[in-house]
Amino acid sequence: MTDLSKSDLNPNHESVQDQEPAGKKDFNYYIAKFFLDNSRLTILALLLLIFLGLAATLMLKTTGFPDPEIKIALVTVSYQGAYSETVSKDVTQPLEGAIKDVDGVKNYVSTSSNSFATISVTIDQNANADSVRSKLDSAIKSVSLPAGADNLKLTTPQIGGPDFIFSIAGNDKEKLFNVYDRFSTDLSQIPETSKITPISEIKRRVLVVLDKEKLKNLNIRVDQIQSQLKSIGETLPVVSGATIDGESKSVTTKLNTQNIADLKDFRINISQAGTSALKTYKLTDLAEVKLDYYFSDKAGANISNAKEESGLEISSASIFTVRAAKGTDKAVYAKKFEEKIKNYTDVTFIRTKEKVPAKPKDVLLVENFSVNDSSKEQVDEVVNGLIGGPLDSNNPIISNIGWLLGGIQLVFLAMLAFVSWRAAFIAAISIPLSLVFSSIYLYFRGENLNTLVLFSLVLVIGLVVDPSLVILESIQRKIDTGLKGKK
Repeated sequence: MTDLSKSDLNPNHESVQDQEPAGKKDFNYYIAKFFLDNSRLTILALLLLIFLGLAATLMLKTTGFPDPEIKIALVTVSYQGAYSETVSKDVTQPLEGAIKDVDGVKNYVSTSSNSFATISVTIDQNANADSVRSKLDSAIKSVSLPAGADNLKLTTPQIGGPDFIFSIAGNDKEKLFNVYDRFSTDLSQIPETSKITPISEIKRRVLVVLDKEKLKNLNIRVDQIQSQLKSIGETLPVVSGATIDGESKSVTTKLNTQNIADLKDFRINISQAGTSALKTYKLTDLAEVKLDYYFSDKAGANISNAKEESGLEISSASIFTVRAAKGTDKAVYAKKFEEKIKNYTDVTFIRTKEKVPAKPKDVLLVENFSVNDSSKEQVDEVVNGLIGGPLDSNNPIISNIGWLLGGIQLVFLAMLAFVSWRAAFIAAISIPLSLVFSSIYLYFRGENLNTLVLFSLVLVIGLVVDPSLVILESIQRKIDTGLKGKK
């Protein structure tokens, strides 16, 4: 039997390691061969991708729940006392005539009922929804509606809840109003603020409490005071608080100044009976003029545990929600209003999970809900999936075991035990690198770290681990059979 040497089998004396595999060579083969043959370029490319990935991760916005574009607009108008046929003829049909001529409107459906009309407008999918809504708003406002038809509104349905919920609590309603007015004004000055919606709003009004005895003695009627106060502008409730001529009197008039001192000095001219002479009185000679603060829902919202935590009994609070504009980085937005709150010397600011300080200030500004909290929880889930985290346990030993259950640690230990240390190291770093590279794609696609993206990143950790284990195990098996180098 002839003994053939390796040189006989390989007459060209080519090294086994230098031979190229037979068969069809695809694109993947040439890409792999290029980077294997150019190791320095490969290392530089990897470092560049890592740098870009880290930079993209830091620049991605956290936007909470995604804001889908709603291609619907609702037109509503009230016509008190009118039957549905009248509403249809005098209100709905003229509005439909204006709506149908707006570019970008696909179709519309109207409903006319007693005292009310609604038109649902569907916007074409290829049209810019904001531009179409702007045209719709101009079109419906140009329609001449009958007297009594008011509250014409163009609204857009919104999906999801608010980004933030705040409550302002305290015992002094005047201070509550001042803080609410200041904070809502500061929020509205932030360009990213889209909408502030009060749930339990504290309001201010001027009360003029007429002196019953003086009015009787001077023979002055309430309508004489009312007729002269009508020249002043902003809504002014004038409450008698007394019985005049056998019935309770309440007067509503106008006031164009917020200076309570000017109102107190307002002159009332009363004609003398039987003569043309006028007698002048200061308003405070006939009534008590004062500012009154009240809640829009009559009672406000109770904060039951405030006394237990702080020793300060708080009976009511003003509550309102805040929405940021689409695409706003909610974390950056929160920093902006927190910077403004720092200038409030008479306010204690706390978040919903924080305890009230032992000696709070007169007014509590509470952040009851923040979309950033849910985003942070999802980011923590991604991080815990990578490197682990403490378990929810009162036992510190059991709690710290969670640090061994991260994806990186588990993959490293599994590959170290069953394959090799080199495969363990490569598999472990492949997990964070895959997420870093994903950030590059998200950034250049213009995506944000919203709820859906963060949830997908949690899932992708498991998807990355499986192929990395299979590929590395296959490579190790080839190495164990004698394959080395670039073969």
